[in-house]
Amino acid sequence: MKKRTAPLVLSLLLAACGQQSSSPTAADDPWAAEYAAHPSDPWVSTHLSALSLTSGTNTLGYEKPTYATSGWGPIEVNRSNGGRAQLDGNPLTMGGEVYSKGYGVHSNSELRYDLTGTGATCTQFSALVGIDNEVGSKGSVVFQVWADGVKVADSGVIYGSFPARRITADLTGKKQLRLVVTDAGDGNFYDHADWANPVINCSAVTNAKLTLDQSTVDIYHLHTAALKAHLTNFPAGPVNLRLDFVRPSDDGIYQAPTQGSIALTTTQASGNGDVALSLTAPYLTSINPYFPLLEQDYRLVASQQGKDLASVPLHVSEKLMKISIRLEVPESAYSGQENIPGVAVVTVEPPLDTPLRDLHLSEAAGGNFNDVTNVGTMTGDGHVMRRPFTFTALGIPGEPDQTLLSLFGYFPNGGYFGGKYDFYNPGAYLSIKIVPAP
Repeated sequence: MKKRTAPLVLSLLLAACGQQSSSPTAADDPWAAEYAAHPSDPWVSTHLSALSLTSGTNTLGYEKPTYATSGWGPIEVNRSNGGRAQLDGNPLTMGGEVYSKGYGVHSNSELRYDLTGTGATCTQFSALVGIDNEVGSKGSVVFQVWADGVKVADSGVIYGSFPARRITADLTGKKQLRLVVTDAGDGNFYDHADWANPVINCSAVTNAKLTLDQSTVDIYHLHTAALKAHLTNFPAGPVNLRLDFVRPSDDGIYQAPTQGSIALTTTQASGNGDVALSLTAPYLTSINPYFPLLEQDYRLVASQQGKDLASVPLHVSEKLMKISIRLEVPESAYSGQENIPGVAVVTVEPPLDTPLRDLHLSEAAGGNFNDVTNVGTMTGDGHVMRRPFTFTALGIPGEPDQTLLSLFGYFPNGGYFGGKYDFYNPGAYLSIKIVPAP
């Protein structure tokens, strides 16, 4: 509970009376002449400020609202509404019980509080409400609690003869609180309404924390890599995870990678605990085996309801697969001009999860063969794949009887293999013996 040296005295903005019932004129009514002479008496305050809520139970009798209206006379702190003058109220009393803390208001009334920026997370509002005993059995009001523009609690109609009624509302995740008293639709005479012991319960803000089981990930082109995130101190509810590219350019402005970003795959997390993540290497438009493909810095960001709560750095290095090709052709002497069958055997390290869609073979520049044709379908798994083909030997008279077949292959499914040697666009060379025509 907060401790203050003295209660705050508020002089608040007062709204004009709304719908009114017939004017009270009974001689034994102490409020009759006052209401008859002054059915509407607006007041204005210019000394309102934001809340300074802290962890624990916060009594609103110690707090200033950011906005306030009352239908007749000023809002009183720790007193009933009383008359039109400030500090003319009585002790807050409902059903014969006296309450030391709260507000005395008059319908139609509103008290507004800002719940943001307090260093605490507010979870619940609670108060005892009713019509003050100073008007006897007269008056009828409805107490309402609104949070972020949505009504979250309603007392129903309360009459002057009713005892105090407790009203509570969930404020978890809310930014603004409004305490409203209406005249129940029958005019606002005698609507001396009390908010007794109004409190807001809050808990200390504990920063959400996100960690990864590894800060650097090596991933091969066209492969995936698994890692695990751990969420701590997140509020209950769904948590969204995303991967942001954060390496700056020379001028300090963050730029997207030129060859695509690592893709993050995860199911939506909920609450705290471990979350399994999968990273997928992007399609690369160009490859140079002499230089690193991707050396990129990212941040894994966790958010809730569109607000980023925590992040952690992640460095990703993408590596080339090693792809080799070997040609298998039946050993024989060929006369030329015939179709010669063969099989290209492709080995991928590390193996892919599934085979590539296809491998195309064609004659390399300067080769001594033509009409290289891919036949049938490629078979195998993600480690070793076999691609049938045929070719025709030229068999030109006067050429050496050992002729070189030079082929290269590429994969047409988003995995373009550029580069040299036994990396991407793998080449294979085959020497066959040509028998001159008789």
